[in-house]
Parts: sequence; structure tokens; C-alpha cells
Amino acid sequence: MLSIKTVKIIEVLTKLQEDAYRVYNVTINTLQGGAYSSYANEERKIANRYRYLASILMLVGAAFIITPEILMILEEKPYTFEWTKVLGRIPISLVVFVPAFYFARESGKHRSNEINNRRRQHILTTLDPYIELMASDKAEELKVHVAKTIFSEVGSDNSASDEAGNLLSQLSNLTKQLKSK
Repeated sequence: MLSIKTVKIIEVLTKLQEDAYRVYNVTINTLQGGAYSSYANEERKIANRYRYLASILMLVGAAFIITPEILMILEEKPYTFEWTKVLGRIPISLVVFVPAFYFARESGKHRSNEINNRRRQHILTTLDPYIELMASDKAEELKVHVAKTIFSEVGSDNSASDEAGNLLSQLSNLTKQLKSK
């Protein structure tokens, strides 16, 4: 009699432990998903800030080139377009365009980080309901695969330094061409 009650108590406790384990995993995945959501929100704010700065600097750089021409057109004197004056204003506008290009590139990087964090959040929050429908061995295999894809470190990206070097070489080539004219 006592052994039957003990067996039933152990069965109930085992079931409660399994339920608690499932709730714990769902809670942890939800918390991690929420963390990725907050990371994504931060990345979006930074990306938008860089995008706005890039837009403003692009407009200022274009204004350095275009505004004097518009002012000359609006004068009552006859207007003649001179390439040399426009080319003389390009170095001034390049001083503004270079940071604008940098901010635009940084905005793209932060936007990419936001998308990755949103993807991770989505995977973590939808994984448990999907796994519940699977066999336990397939579920564990899927968990391992998801863990590898989500939490693995991405290799370092050397393309950013290549782009910066490429931009500097393009600017130096432009400077050489302007000096030769």
C-alpha cells in the first residue's frame, strides 16, 4: 500500500518536473528573445541616427555645389555656366560627402544587426511550440542546429577596411586628376 502511494507520488512529481522544465525553457527562450528585441531596437535607433546624419550631410554637400549656381541664375545679370567654378567647389563638398558616406555605411551595418537580432528573436520565441510537435530525438537535433546557427560567432569581416582603403584610393586618384588639369 505504501509502495503504491510512493510510486504514484513519484510519477506525479516526475510529471510536474517535466512541466516545470518545459515552462523554464519557454521562459528562458522568451527572455532571450526579449533581449534580442531590445538589442534590435537599439540598433534601429543608431541606424536611423546615422541615416539622418548621412542625409543631412549629403544635402549640405550638394548645396555647396548647387547653391552658388542658383544664386547666380537668380541675379539680374546674364548667367554663364563655368565648369572651373563648379570644380573649385567640389573639394569643399567632398569634406562633407566623406563623413556622409561613412554614416551611410554605418547605418547599413546597424540595420543589418537589427535584422539579425529580429531574426534571432523570432526563432527563439517560436521554437518551443514548433518543437512540442516533434519527436524528442528530432527536437534535440533541431535545438542543437538552432543553437549552432544562432549563437555561433560570425567570422571577422575584412571588407570594411577594404572599402575604407578603396574610398581613400578613389579620393587620391580624384585629387591627382584635378591637379593634372
